Amino acid sequence: PLDPAQCRDILRTGWGVHDASDLCRVLKWLASEGHTREAIDLLQGRRSQESLVCDDSAGRLAFAETHRWEIEKYGLRAWDYGRMICVARWSYSGGLLPEAEAWGWLHRAARLIQESYPSWEEYGRGWQIGYGYWNDGRGIPPDFNASLDWLLTAADSPWRQLRWEEELSWQHPS
Repeated sequence: PLDPAQCRDILRTGWGVHDASDLCRVLKWLASEGHTREAIDLLQGRRSQESLVCDDSAGRLAFAETHRWEIEKYGLRAWDYGRMICVARWSYSGGLLPEAEAWGWLHRAARLIQESYPSWEEYGRGWQIGYGYWNDGRGIPPDFNASLDWLLTAADSPWRQLRWEEELSWQHPS
C-alpha cells in the first residue's frame, strides 16, 4: 500500500491539489486537455515558446518538433491518461477520493487510452513521447526503452497477459 501522507504530499506539491475541488480540476484537465493541448497549440503556433511554464521551453519546443508526427496523430494522450490513473490512485491512497470514484477515474482513463491507441506498443511509445515532452525535451531515458521492451515481449508482462482488445467489462475488487 502507498503511504497516505506521501500521496497527499505528491498531490499537493506536484499537482496543487489541496482539496476535492482541486482534485476534480486536475482530473478533468488530464482527461480533456493535459499536455496534449499545450503541445498541439505550440506546434500550431497558437502558443509561444515564451508562454510555456517549464524549465526549458526551447528544449520542449525542439522535442515537440522532432515528434511532430506522433503528437499531431495522438497528442500526448498516453502521458495525460497515464497520469490521470496515477493521480486517482494517489488520491484514493491519500484519502481524498473514495474507492468507487477512484475506480471510476481508472475505468475512464482505460477507456480513453484504448480509444486513442491501436495497441500496447503505440500506447507505450506515446507514453515515452509524453514523458520526453514533459521533461522539457531532455529525451527518453534508456531504461524507458528497456522497460517498454519488457512490457511488450516478456511472457510474464501484464501487457502480454491482457490483450489490447480486451473489453473493459472488468470490475474492481469488492
